[in-house]
Amino acid sequence: MRALWLVFPLLLLVGCAPRSGGPETPVITLRNDSPVTLRHIVVRFPGKTVRYGDLRPGESSAAQPVPQAYRYAWMEAESRGGKSAYLPFDYVGEAPLQPGFYIYVLTTPETPARSRPVLPLEITLERH
Repeated sequence: MRALWLVFPLLLLVGCAPRSGGPETPVITLRNDSPVTLRHIVVRFPGKTVRYGDLRPGESSAAQPVPQAYRYAWMEAESRGGKSAYLPFDYVGEAPLQPGFYIYVLTTPETPARSRPVLPLEITLERH
């Protein structure tokens, strides 16, 4: 019983030790800044594919931790009855994002080009 009284304060000190406070990987949120609802949003990060679902104009998604991310990613969504996409070729010359919280701000052109099979999806990166 005496040993418990010696160990208990030590457990309290270890349990109350300060934590690093930040995430260990990039954590990505999407925000739809386009004038249309983006549906079935899928983002492919290196090592993980995340299905973000649907976002109405001005709406943000839940934050998703990913093993690695860059300032842009392969992304696909449906809008205006067609597909919208951002399809990077590769990440050559890009530095991976440091652990932290990031927002991919998504926009589409105001007027869809009817001749294109895929509407462009533009990404702007914000850190928060």
